[in-house]
Amino acid sequence: MALTTPGVRLPAEAGRQELGSGVIVSRPRPSRVALAALAIVLAIHTAAAGSAPAPGAFVVRANLATLIRAAADSPVQFAVPVPHTASTAVSGSWSVTAGEATWHYAVQVPTAVSLSFHALAPFLPQSAALQVSGGRTTRSYRAADLRRGELWSGIHPGDTLEITLTVAAADRAAVDFTIVSLQAGYRAIGAGVQDHPLYRPLAAAGVATDNSSCVANYECEVTAGNATPAAATVALVVENLYQCTGTLINDVPGDNTPYVLTARHCQTGQLGGGNPSAASGVTVYWNATSACGTPLGSIYDGGLASQTGARTVVEQQDAWLIELESNPVVAEAQFAGFDARGGAVDGGYTIHQAQGRDQQFVSWSGTAFALEEQDALGTSYLSNLLETVNQSGNIGPGASGGGLFNRDNRVVGALALGRKTTDPSGYGACPVTPAPAPDGSNGVADFTALAAVWTSTADTTSSTGQATLQSVLDPAHTGSLVVPGKPIEMVAYNLPPPPAPQITFSPAGVTAGQSFTAGWSATSAANCTLTGGLPGGTWGGSTQAVPPTGSTTESGPAGHYTFGLICQSVEAGSSPVSTQATLTITPAAAAAASGPASGPANAGGTTSSGGGGSMGIVEGVILAALLGLSLLRRGQAGRRWRLFGQLSPARRRVRQQERPPRGG
Repeated sequence: MALTTPGVRLPAEAGRQELGSGVIVSRPRPSRVALAALAIVLAIHTAAAGSAPAPGAFVVRANLATLIRAAADSPVQFAVPVPHTASTAVSGSWSVTAGEATWHYAVQVPTAVSLSFHALAPFLPQSAALQVSGGRTTRSYRAADLRRGELWSGIHPGDTLEITLTVAAADRAAVDFTIVSLQAGYRAIGAGVQDHPLYRPLAAAGVATDNSSCVANYECEVTAGNATPAAATVALVVENLYQCTGTLINDVPGDNTPYVLTARHCQTGQLGGGNPSAASGVTVYWNATSACGTPLGSIYDGGLASQTGARTVVEQQDAWLIELESNPVVAEAQFAGFDARGGAVDGGYTIHQAQGRDQQFVSWSGTAFALEEQDALGTSYLSNLLETVNQSGNIGPGASGGGLFNRDNRVVGALALGRKTTDPSGYGACPVTPAPAPDGSNGVADFTALAAVWTSTADTTSSTGQATLQSVLDPAHTGSLVVPGKPIEMVAYNLPPPPAPQITFSPAGVTAGQSFTAGWSATSAANCTLTGGLPGGTWGGSTQAVPPTGSTTESGPAGHYTFGLICQSVEAGSSPVSTQATLTITPAAAAAASGPASGPANAGGTTSSGGGGSMGIVEGVILAALLGLSLLRRGQAGRRWRLFGQLSPARRRVRQQERPPRGG
């Protein structure tokens, strides 16, 4: 929602806006007792390998003052993007305990009032469990929560995130998870969180009021008529930067297609939008309500049903119609009806989620005033608006995109503009008594008229070309302009089984330099990706997708080699499935001397054996004990000693675990 200043519009849009590194130094030579203690500590450390605690938070220094000033004019924006990259490959720390591998990472943007991240995860094993904790909330994710290999995390109050990713130890090599950006909050979207101190003087200048005193909780206004619109109203967060309201809207065939109508300026925080691809980063929050008589909760609180991912279907003026990538995740959701006839709108109401809080209610006075504005607030299109004055309740930042419902409980517009306020709460003016009828100069909220954009392609800035609301919502061109609301239909159908990838080697026993065939196959798979294999070999030499069945011819030197296979299900949106097989290539001379290997064979026909190059726990304990005894004996014999590397007092720099991105 964009806001406007009181008074006559001259020009029409006047006063309105779119809605450490450390150092090691030498020490005095330790005593014999200290050496013995060192040996014991080494033994304990060896036995407890993999149980190290998570590292301290990596601090990202951002110029929040500049970023906040640049964003402060947009009522729908509540966070700023902060460049930062961290991956499971090079950041944080891994530990292994009881067959599970765990990645720990923590990040902080000092003084941010909330924090979230955007991550790319081309593949996460089925065993993966991701947990993200903020100042007071924790959320969990699985591989199925990824959309097109992306994850937009939930929004957590506070300036620090603790991230833990746990997988089966055998799946660790297959993990590919990279944080590509952070979103640092400066405006509170919920009770119990304060605006950033740099934002407060920018948000309110002038005589302080308390417009939050007239905020109306929807649950105190429930009727049989408005129950369906309420169940169709959702809170939207776009790319974790912009917070708006949307309406799940029915279509003429009533075919359960999950269209959501909202405001186009929610794409970028500015009228005219300009980023239709932002639909892929839309997160929808369902059933955000608070019982009448209780403080309004918020999407900060966690626990709300949500889903991420959509595509842009129609852009026209400030109307933005998107289609969710999957059906609503709650059985209680309803499709709102609509009325595109363009008649007078007498009274009516809006249900919205201003400030990211639970559903609020506004009733409108008199008959909405229809007006046209050319090039409103820097746009290059003609705006067709329905202007309203509040009779009860009020609106605020985050109400943008909320539906204007007529007395028949059908949506006739989407909130685009609102009156600017100097109130610290961010809410617009409270109602006055008696409430005046809208006259084109006293409007509190302006809605893009559904009827005016129903068949229009006049806005040439739209990215959707000749697509119209009519062509999408009435695909058979029946001419229907009035459609009732309806509940969603929870359609059950049989999903295909997940892929069952397998890797085979022929022959099963291979010697150095001998050619062999590495084959793969998977049922219910659309395609697969090969990973690992022999260095420089064909198997893992390309990241391109391959058919579900195939083989390569390989040869190589003696050693142990892990071949991986990741297969994508034929069911769109399902998580991929992975498997691995280890091949042991024996030296030619050793094979002739010792004959066939005696270890058990795995499913791929290879012989399993202990990996080389690492020390077991028992060996580590024995070595540590021997070292301690040896040093004690040397001390008793009066010999002089020194620790390895202790040649002379010198300063040695410890390399930082991670460096901040360029530009701070």
